Amino acid sequence: MRNEYVKDFNFWEAPVHLLHSGTWKFKAGSTLLAKKQMKKCIENGENSSLWYDPWLKEGALVEHMGKLHPGIVGHPNWTVNALIQNNC
Repeated sequence: MRNEYVKDFNFWEAPVHLLHSGTWKFKAGSTLLAKKQMKKCIENGENSSLWYDPWLKEGALVEHMGKLHPGIVGHPNWTVNALIQNNC
């Protein structure tokens, strides 16, 4: 699925097209419900997306950015550890 549908997108934000498989369309339709149930332990933040992972109590940061896209305010592939400085 990663090679066929996600490619250059974040898994949660990857687009869905009419010709995509039923499984991928189901995933897309279930994304909102799944994201509401998820939490992520960030540990050192190296494997947690700053924008797309639900590391905040309120959910993923991208969901609260309005029209701003992560590429506008920072690199879309930043991880949470970009915010951590000297373990503070």
